[in-house]
Amino acid sequence: MNEELNKLLHEAHKCSHGAEKVRELSNTYMTISEVIKTVMETGEVGVFLYIMNNLVRLITRVYKYARWQYLIQDERFDEHIILSSILEIFWCTQTVVKSFLFCEGPHQIHSKLQETQDLIARLKNKYHEDTISNELHLFLRLTRLSRPTFTPLSVCTLNRGLVAKILGCTATYLIAFMQLEVNDKSNK
Repeated sequence: MNEELNKLLHEAHKCSHGAEKVRELSNTYMTISEVIKTVMETGEVGVFLYIMNNLVRLITRVYKYARWQYLIQDERFDEHIILSSILEIFWCTQTVVKSFLFCEGPHQIHSKLQETQDLIARLKNKYHEDTISNELHLFLRLTRLSRPTFTPLSVCTLNRGLVAKILGCTATYLIAFMQLEVNDKSNK
């Protein structure tokens, strides 16, 4: 759709059908918005459970890894603990990468929708012909009022920031665990 807007930016003054093209693009935008809303309505519970599964898996894996590291410091370790530590690091890395890849698609869609809105605003400021300007104004209002998002159960928005929040939650949990372990060790 952004390519179409760029073409319109260059060709609108040559074409008498500029307003019709804007109307077609706004219809396309509405279709995309409806598809995103339908996807979220039908699969939001599954998406939410997938995100929570990744969060819980990451926290439990980090807990196990930290616990094994704690056992190593007590000099009660063998090859099994070392191999298990390597496996836990692999699983944590895999979970983070899966979460990032899962959130990347919706993040790119949000970026393109924002880029579309920015292009429409630039077009609106450039063209002052009544019919095209009115259609661009309506299209701009449509993009501002109908911003589809990937928000499973309205709990979080799927984007890159979600992965950072998951990592932050895991790091906070790990720090709290380490502090409790150090306190328990010093109390004994």
